[in-house]
Amino acid sequence: MIAEELTCPVCVDTFVNPVILKCSHNLCLTCAEQVYSFRKLQSLQRIEPQKSSQVNDRATSSSSSSADVAASIKCPVCSALTPLNPEKGIKDLTENLVLRNVLQEIASGSRQCGCCSKSLAVKDCIECKASFCSDCLDSWHTGAAFRGHQTTAMGTCKMKKSKTCGKHGEEMKIFCMDDQVLICSHCALFSAHKTHTCLPLSEAAESMKKSSEDLVWSVEREQSQLINVQEMSSSLSRQVQEDTTKVLDEVERNLNCLIGVLESRRDALVKMLKSDMKEKEEIFALQGITVSHLLSQADKLRKAEQDAAADPECYLSWTDDIKRFLKSAKEASSFWKFPKAPLFTMDLDENKKLLEALGMLTFPVPDELPQRPPREDFVAPPPKREAQAHPGAPSNRRSFLNEAEKQQLVQWMELGSPSPPLQLVFQAANDGFTFANFRAQYQKGKPSVCVVSLKNGFIFGGYTSVGWNVSDPVCFTKDPKAFLFRLSRYTRKLTRFKLLEGHTDLATWSGRGYHSSDAHVVAWGQNCDLAVCFDQASLALSCSNLGESYKLPDGADPRTFLAGSYSNWSFEDIEVYQVL
Repeated sequence: MIAEELTCPVCVDTFVNPVILKCSHNLCLTCAEQVYSFRKLQSLQRIEPQKSSQVNDRATSSSSSSADVAASIKCPVCSALTPLNPEKGIKDLTENLVLRNVLQEIASGSRQCGCCSKSLAVKDCIECKASFCSDCLDSWHTGAAFRGHQTTAMGTCKMKKSKTCGKHGEEMKIFCMDDQVLICSHCALFSAHKTHTCLPLSEAAESMKKSSEDLVWSVEREQSQLINVQEMSSSLSRQVQEDTTKVLDEVERNLNCLIGVLESRRDALVKMLKSDMKEKEEIFALQGITVSHLLSQADKLRKAEQDAAADPECYLSWTDDIKRFLKSAKEASSFWKFPKAPLFTMDLDENKKLLEALGMLTFPVPDELPQRPPREDFVAPPPKREAQAHPGAPSNRRSFLNEAEKQQLVQWMELGSPSPPLQLVFQAANDGFTFANFRAQYQKGKPSVCVVSLKNGFIFGGYTSVGWNVSDPVCFTKDPKAFLFRLSRYTRKLTRFKLLEGHTDLATWSGRGYHSSDAHVVAWGQNCDLAVCFDQASLALSCSNLGESYKLPDGADPRTFLAGSYSNWSFEDIEVYQVL
């Protein structure tokens, strides 16, 4: 019992520089650092794919540091959180001085021979559960009665401890294969274990040895994978620094052409790039710490194999350690993602687009752990938009949606097989922000999709399977297949928001007379989950309050989630697609 209290739950070894958590459990200082580093790595890897890849007005305002996200340590025993100062990190934990002094006192003491009690012991006998000096070992421990007893150097192996049944007081020498617990003979014959498969310790260990080869192979495989991660992380860390430095040079060279007007935008880009590189370096460093710790555990398990095989009970404990290691390695493997340097693009020939795109940085999504790191796939540019034509449309018209995104929308529409294609019938940037032009291109009663692009980077829209009313006063339309959606400009991920139960009759509404004016509107939901006006004079009446009739993601702000603000949007374009 005392030995268990002096054992760290992470490294399963005697405490070294113990620190105490808020829940009163203790960890080694280095083990606490590993737990904290892994938790911080998890938080950073979850944040990285969601990072905004646009430097706009938000880039100039200070946001909470990602270091605050994981400013706590999770107890591996009871899962309680201990808050830490983000700046101090693991140094914020208090050292357990009492436990440290007890450990030092135990370590400083020398054990006497368990036989003569005069000389200092030099060997431990696992079977005798005692320590012996060299004279006693030579004089009588070499006798026939002790043949087969295994002796080890002092402290190199835990001596065999006799475990007694708490109910019957007998030594527990039987292992229940069904419940995976040690029991005494009385428990095996008369308790609930009597119907279970129970074997002597030696036979149980032999039975488990047959499956241990797979466990050892799994350790070797994980060890190889961890070495691969370590090498790849180091290589990619250097590459990210080099690529980020090149991007910094490119940003400086291009933005210096517009020194007077673009000074503030240049500073925002440089600040964000440096901050991003620092975060990625931290991710690589944390990955390195985690991998090194797991490799150290793997080495300990491999070295302990020979000693454990000699004793059935030690062997059972060793197999449990392997299973815990494999579980930890599997959990850690889900977070092997490798951030990449951002991309910076600028078209100096189109000044208007240049001014609108100055703050745009694209951050490629981190790769999952590959079997072999493909170096040539390090940076992938965002997909190109494809031109979509429709009857009567200009040949140079380009749409927001690429083919894959249109196919995804068609799949959500549930139009049957074969699925008809979506055709672009109206584009405000080319056809003009007027409802009359929209009505001239639109075919009433056809399944329709409206896509809105704002200058703040948000792209969103909605679908109706029954079309819109383009001439009569405003009225609601029943449409069980209607939905809203949002498209990430840089990751190109489409997210759908379905109708809430009981809101089918309020799915869409459209017509003339919106807001007591002559404005025309196409809208979704009872209280404007989304409302879009087409006329230049009434664009400011467009708004979004997601969550009234369509599903709002948990924790999201209904007035800002879809478009960044409730109303007064700065439009880039409005596109309408139909199935014709």
